[in-house]
Amino acid sequence: MKAHARSAAGFSLVEVTLALGVAAFCLIAVLGMLPVGLKTQQASVQQTIANNIILEIIGDLRAAYTGPGSNSSQFGIELKKLPPGQKTKYSPNPIYFALDGTQQNGSAGAVFKATITYFSAANITDVTLTLADITISWPAAQSDLTKVAGSVETVAVIDRKLP
Repeated sequence: MKAHARSAAGFSLVEVTLALGVAAFCLIAVLGMLPVGLKTQQASVQQTIANNIILEIIGDLRAAYTGPGSNSSQFGIELKKLPPGQKTKYSPNPIYFALDGTQQNGSAGAVFKATITYFSAANITDVTLTLADITISWPAAQSDLTKVAGSVETVAVIDRKLP
């Protein structure tokens, strides 16, 4: 009987080095995408909260009593006629919201700012309509909309005339 010589099986040093290089390259690529993914996730969360705030404002405006000098019940949004000299649009004071979407009493501690602009329905044949341009921007402290981190805007049709 002949004894069989065992051959050594394994990877050479060159193969191990190439495998480590490929793995390192892939790991660096994945870690490089991490900040972009986190920023995208943060932006989507803020846009979702802003859209929910817009929906609440629209619901509040549609349910609001339209007597003279009245305010909406949930957010206290001013509902008054367009002031003289501003026949086409009117903006009441902005409303501030925290990160969880609750209304704040001022800009201190607020993350979102809601700006509402009412437009006259002069060019619309149905005079019972009011158009409201609602913009939610963040951070709340930034007043210039060209410099905010993000914003969401919509135009709502309120099926009643301003008082």
